[in-house]
Amino acid sequence: MLDTEMMYREFEDEFEDEFEDEYEDEFEGEFEDEFEDEFEDEFEGEFEDEFEDEFEGDYESKRDRRRKRRRRGLKRFGSFFKKLGGIAKKVAPIAARVVGTAVGGPGVGAAAGNIAGMLAREGEYEYELEGEFEGEFEDEFEYDYEGVSEYEAAVADVLADAASKVSSEAEAEALAGAFTAKIMPIKSSAMARVQPAIVNGAAKFTRAMRKSPKTRILVKTGPEIVRRTNHVLKKLEAKGKKPTRALAGKVMAMQTQKVLGSPKTCAKAIVKSSQKARKIAKKPTMAMR
Repeated sequence: MLDTEMMYREFEDEFEDEFEDEYEDEFEGEFEDEFEDEFEDEFEGEFEDEFEDEFEGDYESKRDRRRKRRRRGLKRFGSFFKKLGGIAKKVAPIAARVVGTAVGGPGVGAAAGNIAGMLAREGEYEYELEGEFEGEFEDEFEYDYEGVSEYEAAVADVLADAASKVSSEAEAEALAGAFTAKIMPIKSSAMARVQPAIVNGAAKFTRAMRKSPKTRILVKTGPEIVRRTNHVLKKLEAKGKKPTRALAGKVMAMQTQKVLGSPKTCAKAIVKSSQKARKIAKKPTMAMR
């Protein structure tokens, strides 16, 4: 689990002003209670005593000021992700339909969108396809980019970060295809056949999320969605289930819903992507391969 203070520090400067006015009026009060419990334990009291002993005596006022600034920052940070989580949850069914259609065809996309919409209304994050993929997610938070070097994984996140910021739609979609190729090294002929469809799904997901300034940051969840999709398809293939476009469409649509439909999962995917992108940006001597 990502450390909350690390998450806060990562976004303290990057998003301090970017969304302040954009979300303030439109969503004020809309998600005020919806995610109150979701983040309450995550932040409440976590830094209450962190600087308790840092400044004593003559420096008490300085300590108090630091603590107040930190609390305000944490509140702003938590509020940002509460609002973003609400937006992501609302667009999850649309994104699942877009991805399912791009990868598996219109039939898969329509079914995925309908199921995702139903689950969003019910507040659930599991598909009715759960039985088909039972056991595939037991260790989903224990693996990373399987078969991919740390550097290549970081490059994928750099590409996703760039895809969320470039002005050209064509360039953004090309970057989405590039980060998908980094995450999905071809290990079998069956996976080679479905990879182009998954690249298309990532590109269409990127295009859809870029349509609004409010959802553009969600482009950074693309590598996490592809990573999860690749993991599930590899496990299914190992069990004798041949990857097809239809199957890949169902799996990728499901992972899109799971990532966007859970505020915490979505936030952590964005933070992880930004952390890796920033880490590799600090190593200018490492050329892109």
